[in-house]
Amino acid sequence: MRTPLTLIIAAAIAVVAAGSQSASAKGPDIAAGKLLRIGAGVRAVSVPWGGSVRVSETLADSVADGKCTFDLAYDVSDTADSPEGVFKNHVLVNGAIAAVNPAPALTAAQPHPVRTQVVLVPGVNALEVQLDAGHAIDESNETNNDMSVKVAVTGTCRSKDPHQADLAVPQGLAIGGAVGGIGSRQAQWNGSVTLKAAEVALASAGKCAFNIMYRVENRGGAASGTFTDRIYAGANLVSEQQLGSIEPGGRRTVMTQAYLRPGPSTLRLEVDGADNAYAVDVNVDADCNAVPRRS
Repeated sequence: MRTPLTLIIAAAIAVVAAGSQSASAKGPDIAAGKLLRIGAGVRAVSVPWGGSVRVSETLADSVADGKCTFDLAYDVSDTADSPEGVFKNHVLVNGAIAAVNPAPALTAAQPHPVRTQVVLVPGVNALEVQLDAGHAIDESNETNNDMSVKVAVTGTCRSKDPHQADLAVPQGLAIGGAVGGIGSRQAQWNGSVTLKAAEVALASAGKCAFNIMYRVENRGGAASGTFTDRIYAGANLVSEQQLGSIEPGGRRTVMTQAYLRPGPSTLRLEVDGADNAYAVDVNVDADCNAVPRRS
């Protein structure tokens, strides 16, 4: 006996409806956005979960006694139904709870920004965020609530004597192009930049020379006296500048040149010593044996 077509259609509709009800009945699933943001304003640095990042003490909200306090921000959302009630997130630094952040009930698929502060020390810090740390929400997926990053802090994180000089290079550096910065790339600290053959000043022995320009400021209350800036590509010294004294509130533009090998490297600028350092990742995408001298 054949089954009537109407019964087959009705059965199919029932299966689809049952599947829809099952999907809609899926419990809440709290998850974080893809990035953690460190610092405030336009100078904030973003790092993906599972990644690593370098930050200078100049990005900190405050420094004292060898500790830097940084602003943090991350997004939290519910990928399914809205969880019932509020919950708390924990931020851990090197395994110890550094901040507890309450989060409100979430609207499905609508990210909620969480802002907090943590104290980090010079060197590498393991930073972990635990969503719904107290398991207040019964989630359909409890395996995606822990995220972590590595944060390397440069500097000493010590407050400056107001009667001493305080040298800083807050705006990154211009690299490539002609002397004076024309046609150069602006590289922000802790960021990255790729340099092409057209930005090479000259080439020699398989290395490309690039013009570099940056600005040193004295934010302290006394003259700096003479000092030395050094730029390293990895462990290799590629540029050194002897600078004269900068008065309080003054600034000086430095123009130099550095030879870099093709491929990636980390440029590190040390201003009057290794405890006042800034870094940027550079990738030289050029054949340094075939680049003509810039006219």
